[in-house]
Amino acid sequence: MKLQVNKGRRVWWTISAVGMLASILAMAVSFTQFNAPLRPGLDFTGGTRLQVELDCSISGNCEQRIETAQVRDILNEQGLGGANVQIIGEEGHGIAVRTPTLGVEERTQLTEALETEIGQFDPNTIAIETVGPTIG
Repeated sequence: MKLQVNKGRRVWWTISAVGMLASILAMAVSFTQFNAPLRPGLDFTGGTRLQVELDCSISGNCEQRIETAQVRDILNEQGLGGANVQIIGEEGHGIAVRTPTLGVEERTQLTEALETEIGQFDPNTIAIETVGPTIG
């Protein structure tokens, strides 16, 4: 028995093309309709990622979990309404915020506003990553 791959090549090319077009269409729809569930990472889009955790060695600082709505309100006040907020840590005492590219002063203002409303952050856990549009 001979395997004749070349006879069915048009069928396989068609199946492959339909699969690729369906994938591209699904990605386009996810970016426009569903608020991008397949969001590209910071290294592709550029921007600033701020990750902080509360300092639990201060009494009363870690009594409550950080709420996403509270962080979003602070971001809205800072003019960063479209930022992505994620609660991190087992006890929910940390946050990771992904924003458009921020300068040093803007990052300082954001960190101070978050500390004022949420609580004192542990300086050893503060991580700030900025990726410029050239790399993105």
